[in-house]
Amino acid sequence: MLIKICGVRSPVLAFDTAKLGADYIGLMLYKGSKRYVDNVLASDIAQATKEGGAIPVAVFVDADIATIEDVCTKLSIDIVQAHGDAARKSIVNLSDKIVSRIAAIPIDSHGKLTIDSAYSDQLDPNRDFLLYDGLQGGSGSRIRVNKNELSSFPFFMAGGLSEENVNEIIEKYQPLGVDVSSGVESQPGVKCILKIQQFIERVRG
Repeated sequence: MLIKICGVRSPVLAFDTAKLGADYIGLMLYKGSKRYVDNVLASDIAQATKEGGAIPVAVFVDADIATIEDVCTKLSIDIVQAHGDAARKSIVNLSDKIVSRIAAIPIDSHGKLTIDSAYSDQLDPNRDFLLYDGLQGGSGSRIRVNKNELSSFPFFMAGGLSEENVNEIIEKYQPLGVDVSSGVESQPGVKCILKIQQFIERVRG
């Protein structure tokens, strides 16, 4: 089971999180997010993530191809996560310098996917992933969806995950990985290493 901790804002925390067993660490590059990091800090976090043994992921919201590729080149990051229509359209045309793409697929309050399931046809199941989340990523809101609604494409499950409910989500949806942000925070935008440890131990255990 892959584990992604998203919205990390400290190089030290990124290193420690990687050492605890996280596979991916997400860097929020969208200025509208409380978890936003600028390119200078993002570069330090990405380096610390790699030194700890995990893989940094550049997270974009409604960014174009030029912006995504420019930022990823500067940060030496080759995995991109896209939220919003513009970013989802952009990532399918990124150059081969980007080795993996994660497309966020929002699920509405009625448990319906807001993106046509044919979207995944533009991605490569050998290197890309879908990420099922709520309409507003990082909000901490649980998503409710029938498993039959989900694609057979490799996917991560997000949306209100925490140490208390992650095993239930894994058992119900059987994803390739899980993605947590607010569920391992002591306050909005501030990650807690103890909660991260508990989350990872619960998944691995």
